Amino acid sequence: MNASAVMAWSQLFNDFDIGGSGYCGGSMTYPCLFWQEAHWTSTTLNASIAASADSDNYSMTTAINRAFGDFNAAPAYNPYIYQCTSGTSCGTVAYYGSLNLGCGVWAGTSFPQLGAIEYTSGIGYYQFATLAQVAFNTASYMSWNNSLNYSYDASTCTYNADGRKVATHETGHVMSLGHTSYTAVMHQGAEPFFSLQSNDIQGLQAIYTGTSPSS
Repeated sequence: MNASAVMAWSQLFNDFDIGGSGYCGGSMTYPCLFWQEAHWTSTTLNASIAASADSDNYSMTTAINRAFGDFNAAPAYNPYIYQCTSGTSCGTVAYYGSLNLGCGVWAGTSFPQLGAIEYTSGIGYYQFATLAQVAFNTASYMSWNNSLNYSYDASTCTYNADGRKVATHETGHVMSLGHTSYTAVMHQGAEPFFSLQSNDIQGLQAIYTGTSPSS
């Protein structure tokens, strides 16, 4: 499918501000990723949350749905996102727990299913993201809390983190936000908050303008 004047596209920029780690679209090896959206409209993403996301007496499902509320209320044309319950793979976004993320990794987001690489003069190279997957570390050495508490002991590989902040951060990646060096949820690592900050919202507004990109 080619970009047209009646469609808008959400775009995965890793450097919408100075804290980025790269720029997409310059080559076929690093294309931008897009969710397809109607003009001046927020699309809806359905997300499955596997039982494996909850661990150590902690409800990551609750944290994820709290993050959904933050993004659904953001003043931008980013997608609405809701938990679906018709099966373990009922949506275009999948949240689950993993024992294999490794020491020091809280969670990770990937886009394992992508459309064909497209090209337009205004965007460069891009692909449609058709499925995003978010994995939370559920190994025995990982503990989650709702206390904004973060600690890490490299010698024993034991650590803990606030699940609400991590769930919101990873959902930000689903929304196409990259990392930032500003004080924000999308800043990597420990932060004394778990809700979207002004820089996070500015990123959403920069990406989700409701209009199609220039060509």
